[in-house]
Amino acid sequence: MKKIMLAAVAAFVLISVQNSQAQIGLGAGLAYGYLRWSVETATVSVPGFGTFGGSASGSEIGLNLGIGAMIDLDFAWLYGEAKYTISEFDQLGIAVGLRFAI
Repeated sequence: MKKIMLAAVAAFVLISVQNSQAQIGLGAGLAYGYLRWSVETATVSVPGFGTFGGSASGSEIGLNLGIGAMIDLDFAWLYGEAKYTISEFDQLGIAVGLRFAI
């Protein structure tokens, strides 16, 4: 199975806490999703359940909504974010990591 999801998100900082070097932000944007899948088997019809096998593809435009936070650790920024895409391909994305200055 192959799945490709492209997204563009505009984000902005709503709250910036200067004393603790922390930031919290909300974001929104458009997302474009493309999905293609195929099954390497004969097509089978099961009464009451539908048809299985073969291949299909589709695309959809949706809305991305997200929230995130960053904390300065002196050597890097610790960040976490959650993004939800509202479309035919609804999905929740969660990311946590470190951002280093180059």
